[in-house]
Amino acid sequence: MRRSVSAALTLAIVLLVSGIAFLSIANSQAVNGEYDTDSDGLIEVSNLEQLNAIRYDLDGDGQQDRNANAEAYAAAFPDAAPGMVCPDNNCYGYELTKPLAFRDRSSYASNMVNSKWTEGSGWLPIGIGDEHFNADFDGNGHTISNLFINRTNDRNDPGSAGLFGVTGSFSAIRRTNLEMVDVTGRVNVGGLVGYNEGEIGSSYATGKVSGEYRVGGLVGINGGGISEISNSYATGSVSGRDSVGGLVGVNRNEISSSYATGSVSGRDRVGGLVGVNWNEISSSYATTNVSGKYIVGGLAGENLSEFGAISNSYATGSVSGQDSVGGLVGRHGEAGGIIDSSHATGDVLGEQFVGGLVGATQGRISSSYAAGDVSGQNSVGGLVGIHAEGRISGSYATSDVSGDQRVGGLTGDNYGEIIGNYATG
Repeated sequence: MRRSVSAALTLAIVLLVSGIAFLSIANSQAVNGEYDTDSDGLIEVSNLEQLNAIRYDLDGDGQQDRNANAEAYAAAFPDAAPGMVCPDNNCYGYELTKPLAFRDRSSYASNMVNSKWTEGSGWLPIGIGDEHFNADFDGNGHTISNLFINRTNDRNDPGSAGLFGVTGSFSAIRRTNLEMVDVTGRVNVGGLVGYNEGEIGSSYATGKVSGEYRVGGLVGINGGGISEISNSYATGSVSGRDSVGGLVGVNRNEISSSYATGSVSGRDRVGGLVGVNWNEISSSYATTNVSGKYIVGGLAGENLSEFGAISNSYATGSVSGQDSVGGLVGRHGEAGGIIDSSHATGDVLGEQFVGGLVGATQGRISSSYAAGDVSGQNSVGGLVGIHAEGRISGSYATSDVSGDQRVGGLTGDNYGEIIGNYATG
């Protein structure tokens, strides 16, 4: 009996010592350079100093880039082996482990708010100039709050403004949520990314974004590379001068299953979702109120090129402007472009080339409709203000229409082909 008790006690001690040894090894790995503790290839970010340090490792392999600030990177990951945060050399990006807030000291490793990031010029975007962020970033559904950027003069303008400035074609940003942003820049300005060439999925930004050219609530310009945006949204106020959109300022690739809410204002090429579209928008919508002067639309200000396709999408906000104003699109450009299975229900107010769906078109429109009230002066239509060329088919308008010259229930001016359409307003 004593032997069995003694043996059991010995076994328990061995197991306990083994467990302690195992924990010591695990902790040693975490302390001596392993910041990818779950071995998913993404380095864990748990404070704002570490988020800032990503700019020194733009390919996400856990080693600071050549000519990067090695001391700043090492200070953000203080227990790592010299020069290496991911010693197995199998990392390809970063991930958030908890919510972060720029005005909350508990989000800082120093336990002190960094005023350089909350005042003055604010946050310097990750990836600027020719140094693109070319890695994965997974927010894991956590929020980053109170991002502040105010970079509007030549001295502090980074060229593209957002949490990330420029993301390359090998980048992917997922499940990253920004709340209460206050971002001001000049060109290529967005809450999340200024100039995107990679993938963005299941992410959002709320707050205020302003700039001059190519300004969007989430992304300034979505162009080059794969540059795909899906299942994402922006809400708040967006303002600028040219190419201004509630979600994206200029889209040169694909946007799907995404939306924008709030208000959008600008001068030229202003849209509730996208200011200027050069490629494909599908299964997306805008409930923004949109105002501008020239080429203004509830979903897109301008839909350009033979590849400009809008499908299964809609807009519900009010739209106002002067020239080429539409409930869905202000100006629907070249002959190859198409609007299909889409609609607009917001009221539209303009002066010349004003339509419940499209202000001015020379592309194709099919299986679409408009239902908001339309008023203007010259070339005013319930569906289209001026149909310069192309084809309108299987579409209709229920809009009440008022104007001074060239006013019609379906189109104000028509020089193209119309097949199987009607108006009841």
